[in-house]
Amino acid sequence: MPESMSIIDSLRIWAKRITRDGLTLWFAGKHPPTPWLAKALGVFVVAYALSPINLIPDFIPVLAMPDKGPWELYNLNEDWSQANDLAAAMAQKLAEMKDVFLMESVKNKNLPIGGGLW
Repeated sequence: MPESMSIIDSLRIWAKRITRDGLTLWFAGKHPPTPWLAKALGVFVVAYALSPINLIPDFIPVLAMPDKGPWELYNLNEDWSQANDLAAAMAQKLAEMKDVFLMESVKNKNLPIGGGLW
């Protein structure tokens, strides 16, 4: 969203998108050749979007935690193509940056990374 966009403008865009998506689901549901599985998925999507209950608990996407898998470190001022991973050569710096990242992630409540989106 551009900085110059007002809250009213962003609400108008949001309302247009909701209207478009709602009408798309409505017409797909009423169209006889639409497979029943697609109709059921549409009903589930609408029910999930309107539900005040968190249907997918936050503890499920454990694989999205940032401490899983290797960390990489690059000096983008000298290596903009990210071809030279400095993680092994600068392990202390990587550990410091990892700690800061995790503290900021906890502070901003964005863990687990992805929040179950995949």
